[in-house]
Amino acid sequence: MRSRLFSLMRGATCDTIFGPMTTDAQLQRFISDLHHPDKNVRIAAALEIGKRADAAALPALLTRLGDEPDFFVRESVMWAVVRIGHTAVLPLIALLERGDDAAKFNAAHTLSKLADARAVPALLAALDDSSPALVQKAIYALGRIGDMRALPALLARVGIGARETRTSTNEALEAFGAAAVPCLVETLHTGLTEARVDVAEILGAIGDSAAIDALVRALNNEATAVRFAIVNALRHSADPVSIAALERAREDVHAHVRLLAAHVLAGLREPKPRRAAASKG
Repeated sequence: MRSRLFSLMRGATCDTIFGPMTTDAQLQRFISDLHHPDKNVRIAAALEIGKRADAAALPALLTRLGDEPDFFVRESVMWAVVRIGHTAVLPLIALLERGDDAAKFNAAHTLSKLADARAVPALLAALDDSSPALVQKAIYALGRIGDMRALPALLARVGIGARETRTSTNEALEAFGAAAVPCLVETLHTGLTEARVDVAEILGAIGDSAAIDALVRALNNEATAVRFAIVNALRHSADPVSIAALERAREDVHAHVRLLAAHVLAGLREPKPRRAAASKG
């Protein structure tokens, strides 16, 4: 469907598609067509507005973010809003704070694409929303922005919620990289078991020397689930410190930890396939 639309538009001017109009009249026509019953026309209108990146269309676009039922049209409308750029941030924040559920979700999604730090307070407030989908999208957006103000709130959510939400939290914290390691290390030692399990995976994915050292030091944790998670996280690192720790883990009191340590070691020691040499022409 979209490929047909793009084929139609390639090589065609807006005059040939929509008829000859002045620039202002064209924009008003595209805005009007955002409500057209044919979704293909709505997509074409959103794409044309996006090409112009005219902030005058922003109120109409934001209205469609909450009202538009079709996924492909919504994505085109979001693209147009992102094209308008950082002028859209404050209106999107207002929509996130006062819109209905659909509008708030789409506002958070669009803010994640713009990654503007001005949205951080509103996105932090959205973490307390009753909609799990909005909470998950707000977590994702905060990870994309990477503002340190979000770190305490994200750390407080580690190990909490359904698997999808926990994964979003882990990925958001991983995106902070080395800046998050000191706080993550503290949680690794003092948090609840579920939080320590998730923190181990985050530290392994970050993988800098401070993160790996913290994992190795915590490998004597009394909770089997935490030791198992640490061994699994060390699969990201083949340095001598990690290898030595995994060797010790092969003597763990729990069989599952021992078996995983042996498996991870085997994977780290397996010769990597050599790239074929580029053919000489």
